[in-house]
Amino acid sequence: FGEIIGDTFAFIRQNFKPLLKYFFIFCGFFLLASAAINVMLQVRVFDAVSNAGSAMYDTTNPFVNIIGLLPEYLLLFVITILMYVSINVMVLCYTALYQRKQNTPPTVEEMWGYFKYYYLRILWASFVCSLVVIGGTILCVLPGIYLYVVMALVPSIIVIENASFGYAFNQSFKLIKDNWWVTFGVLVMIYLILCFANLVVAIASVI
Repeated sequence: FGEIIGDTFAFIRQNFKPLLKYFFIFCGFFLLASAAINVMLQVRVFDAVSNAGSAMYDTTNPFVNIIGLLPEYLLLFVITILMYVSINVMVLCYTALYQRKQNTPPTVEEMWGYFKYYYLRILWASFVCSLVVIGGTILCVLPGIYLYVVMALVPSIIVIENASFGYAFNQSFKLIKDNWWVTFGVLVMIYLILCFANLVVAIASVI
């Protein structure tokens, strides 16, 4: 556990600049789109509050005004999912290329080739894995937690081993055997790191 976390920080420290560059290249569009939709929502909400007493707003039923914002919220939800998938694919592609090139940062052309090849595959795999986790959570909370840890390995296996979804799905259960608690701890630590990174991005987006 300690070696995994230590190596993760070492990898980020050694590759911070190229990772940051590729983040803006491959994920910047989704970040800007998310920020633009957020601004549009804030303007709509401010306008609704400012004109709450006018005839065009239903002051007797506030839910009517909220429903009017559902298309923007739905679009923001979709853009956010696409952004998180792009971040995941970008990091996995960089890691795979970095390993295959013997610890040499990949070029933009190499990253683009990998990114466009794996993006839709990871998007589809993430959707199916989410359904599996949701199904386990509905049946009982504990199976959902267990399946979440298992399904978290699927995108990595697809990219690192250039595998199909079926192979990655089965392989994730084999890899997690006798290693669930360690993997769970690593995922918690990574989640905390991502929360901090998201906070930084969110502050930039708000500004």
